[in-house]
Amino acid sequence: MFLFSVMVLLAVYFIFLGKTGFEVSIKGVPVRSDVIVNGSHWGVTSADGFIRLQTLKAGETKKIVIKNPSWNCQPIDINLDEAKDGAVIQKPASCANTGGGQTTTEQKPPPECLNISDFETSRRCAYTELDKLEKAGTWTVDQLLFAMNLYIINFDRKKWDIKPVDMKFVERASIFMKKLPPNTVIEVGGHTDSDGSDQDNQKLSDSRANSVMTELVKFGVIQSMLKSQGYGEKRPRPNNTNANDIEKFRNRRIEYTVLSK
Repeated sequence: MFLFSVMVLLAVYFIFLGKTGFEVSIKGVPVRSDVIVNGSHWGVTSADGFIRLQTLKAGETKKIVIKNPSWNCQPIDINLDEAKDGAVIQKPASCANTGGGQTTTEQKPPPECLNISDFETSRRCAYTELDKLEKAGTWTVDQLLFAMNLYIINFDRKKWDIKPVDMKFVERASIFMKKLPPNTVIEVGGHTDSDGSDQDNQKLSDSRANSVMTELVKFGVIQSMLKSQGYGEKRPRPNNTNANDIEKFRNRRIEYTVLSK
């Protein structure tokens, strides 16, 4: 009976655990390139031009295609000798810029955009950052959300209606968001200052976050890419104690956070 149990465990191991697939790491890929393995979309490269293709099925040749409107990349072939269970393969990308765009470099906003204290400055800074991304041609979700988080929507007190001037920014941001990979998930978070009761602030933040998310969907952003969440006054900005009007202003915000990319 013991021997039989051991044989069963060994069989389970070899069937379910023995074959783990293999991994390919590719470096030097242009930012926001689509990576396709044997005709199936696998993912999008990160800001550092790196992507890991994990748990690829062993015993099959693989053709890895890199697609980017501004770059021409040579396909990467994985042969049968390489496609073995447990193998970790590193491959460099061979890509040439076609002149249709350029890679994104880190954008550093001016100091006034790092400590915003009024609505007009927030609008100017946010639009400027979006213009930079548009000019660069390629950008990451983190860079997009950095720009969007500079914008502070001017909600009326105890209301969640979005004013026309703020709606224009939501619409502009949606144009960028619609270019993100469809498996991206972004949280639209609502935050308040410490004025009012915890219960009222929670409801208000829920309503404001949901209002922004609803408008993004109306502008064409895929519903499954968005999640609405209110936090009330629970998450003030770092080192922000709601001690004065400027600190309260900075806490009353919609904050976008990437949950999955």
